[in-house]
Amino acid sequence: EVRSPYRLTGRADSKTYTSIDKALDACAENKRCVGFTERNGKFHLNDNRRITQVAGHQAYIKGSMSSVSQNTLWEMIPGVILNRRLNNKHYGSFDDAAAFCAAHPGCKGVSLIGSRYYEMSTTKQHRRGNTASWIKRGKTTATTVTTGRYQQARRVLSIPQPLPTLP
Repeated sequence: EVRSPYRLTGRADSKTYTSIDKALDACAENKRCVGFTERNGKFHLNDNRRITQVAGHQAYIKGSMSSVSQNTLWEMIPGVILNRRLNNKHYGSFDDAAAFCAAHPGCKGVSLIGSRYYEMSTTKQHRRGNTASWIKRGKTTATTVTTGRYQQARRVLSIPQPLPTLP
């Protein structure tokens, strides 16, 4: 099994869970829980989405909406538009925009503008909007990173910064 070296920070409770099913159920019922981290078969609920790199850990993020395109992990954030456009180009599909953004080191994410087109951003800072944005999280060899209700931070080779927190 390939392990990721990532864990979430903060504790939502003081308990230790002995199975992924018990951790899933406990996190679903705990209002402070944003995900959980596993190490050596023991699970702890977390109350912070900040991801840190620690060998031997496996992080699961509650309610994440993620996708993989162009060998890049994209974290979807509904209801926001990223600030500072990278250029004046508009793309008709997410895959086209993701291909350009994945290849451009200055691109930090992609925003859907209305329902018409996608544009790239040079920042992860955002403002409220009525569509969605996708933050470029890092390169991956996975074809999917979603397991049920939780994104599994598995097989991700690099996550440069913690997930953004919405106001």
